[in-house]
Amino acid sequence: MKRLVIRHAQSEANRTTRPAFGEAGAQLTKGGINQCFNLGVVLIAMGVDRKDEAVAVSEKIRTQQTARHVGFIWTEIYPILNEVSTNIPPLDLLVQLHKGQLPFEAIARAESILDDPPEERIWITHGLVIAGLREVLGMRSEPLVPGFCEVEEMTI
Repeated sequence: MKRLVIRHAQSEANRTTRPAFGEAGAQLTKGGINQCFNLGVVLIAMGVDRKDEAVAVSEKIRTQQTARHVGFIWTEIYPILNEVSTNIPPLDLLVQLHKGQLPFEAIARAESILDDPPEERIWITHGLVIAGLREVLGMRSEPLVPGFCEVEEMTI
């Protein structure tokens, strides 16, 4: 079944010099809210009815805010869609990703998601989750982590 997998919009933590990996309370920036409006236009062009279709989100507020600002009314929260946690220091993780090396935790998370995927057609999640899904599904691309509000169609 096809899914539209979307990375959340830019959050306050993404805007700082430290990466936001795993940061629970990061709120969207004004720029991130603007990204949501642009994403809404893209989804309308793709035939998505934001008023009637439910969207799967993580427990992190930035995914839920993205869904709300895009115009979705119905959300379902799935902890499995939370950002991947690693023991790698954030700046070291950025270097590893830049070298094209995905942490094993991202692969393991993707495999868990694929074992019991959310039923919703649209998922709003996090960069490492999407990178892991791409890898497991044979869709690896550069950069490994997609941009904010980037939509990717995946066959799950």
